[in-house]
Amino acid sequence: MSDIRIGRSLPLEKDGFILYIVPETKWLARVHMFSKTSNHVVSLKAFEFLTNLIFDSSKVQKLYGINHFKTAVKLSERVGWKHEGTLSESFMTKEGNLKDQYVFGITSEENQKWRNK
Repeated sequence: MSDIRIGRSLPLEKDGFILYIVPETKWLARVHMFSKTSNHVVSLKAFEFLTNLIFDSSKVQKLYGINHFKTAVKLSERVGWKHEGTLSESFMTKEGNLKDQYVFGITSEENQKWRNK
């Protein structure tokens, strides 16, 4: 994974939890998360594993995501990520309603501290 190419989506999957990583620079990548399982414990363990895998096997120093589901932020916080901000009414549903989007992220250094807890 060390030769991640900027702008190319790389899907990573573990136990039904999928994390798409989209590198924006050599050190910054955006993630998109999806879960095929409703088991939150499995999703948490898989999310933590994939986060560690990205930092361990690439030069990425910062991961971030944007999601309109508040639960995505809560899930990410449980594996060391931080809620970094809210984009007010920036997502439109199929019905035409505007919803907030939540930005969450983690640096390589924060990930290391989380692992050493």
